[in-house]
Amino acid sequence: MLKTDKRVAKLMQGRLDAIRYQQAEQRKAQACLELAARLLDDEKLTPNQVAELDRQWTITTAPAQLAAQFASSRAALAGRLQGQVQLQRQVIDALAALRQLPTAGGSTQAAQQALQEHGAAYQRFSTAPEHGALPKHLLSDFAAALAQVGAALAAPLAVAPAATSLA
Repeated sequence: MLKTDKRVAKLMQGRLDAIRYQQAEQRKAQACLELAARLLDDEKLTPNQVAELDRQWTITTAPAQLAAQFASSRAALAGRLQGQVQLQRQVIDALAALRQLPTAGGSTQAAQQALQEHGAAYQRFSTAPEHGALPKHLLSDFAAALAQVGAALAAPLAVAPAATSLA
């Protein structure tokens, strides 16, 4: 009878340990889901934060329901990161095009129109949902380039009327 009691106690202890382990894994998975939710709400999401979340998730054994929730949160985070990359690429490309505007050699009216389009693009970039994740200098560089190009395009216009009045 004593051997049976020891075996039953050992079996029960094993089951209790398994339940504790499962609960601990579920708590870790829930913590990962909460972190994913915080990252989704964070204005300045970085790839390093998402990589750390992925590392935490890989060491977690989660039930299928929590895994599905994590997959949807992770997809949303990936979408935000992709949006940040696209916005940064658009700003860099627009800045390069803006800097080429004075040397493009087109008509002044076309250059003024392009400058207005770049001004509207600057407003879109400034109000984009992911603008907070842009490098700090990028939007200020774009604004400075807008001012410089505007001044460069206005300078020939100011010289031309003065030259005609002398004649």
